[in-house]
Amino acid sequence: HNIRFRPAGVPVHHMRGKAADILPYLRDGDFDIMFIDGDHSHDGARFDIRAAKRLVKPGGFICGDDLELQASECDPALLQANAALDCITIPETGRFCHPGVTLAVHEEFGEVSAYFGFWIMRKVSDDRFEKVALLDQKPFIPRHFSEEERTDARKALKDAGVI
Repeated sequence: HNIRFRPAGVPVHHMRGKAADILPYLRDGDFDIMFIDGDHSHDGARFDIRAAKRLVKPGGFICGDDLELQASECDPALLQANAALDCITIPETGRFCHPGVTLAVHEEFGEVSAYFGFWIMRKVSDDRFEKVALLDQKPFIPRHFSEEERTDARKALKDAGVI
């Protein structure tokens, strides 16, 4: 669905399979952006991030979904004990998180730029990444969203103080 809305001239090569079966065959530094939204287990998320670090070129971005809380906002022992689970609720706050994603992102980057579950880092060099400030950017709601989705997105942006 989303591929239909890409700008003209942007190549997309669709590959279907597990990351562990596909990512090792892709060329180092061949990508401008890697978006990670798959396996929520610690091992799976860590594999995906490490592969993305290799695959994205300097100046490119690694980003992903499902980082509701950063490791600094959680009890490390609780994260470790639940690293293989998809999702947990933090007893003290009632907030939920994906412990494997939280751990893997923390281990590979430390503190990252994070916005409502979305996280992003920019590759500066082969071994260095930096945070990315998105709050100064003008929000964009994709034109292929339905009117209901556009209304919901505008409301969420307004509630978050972005617009």
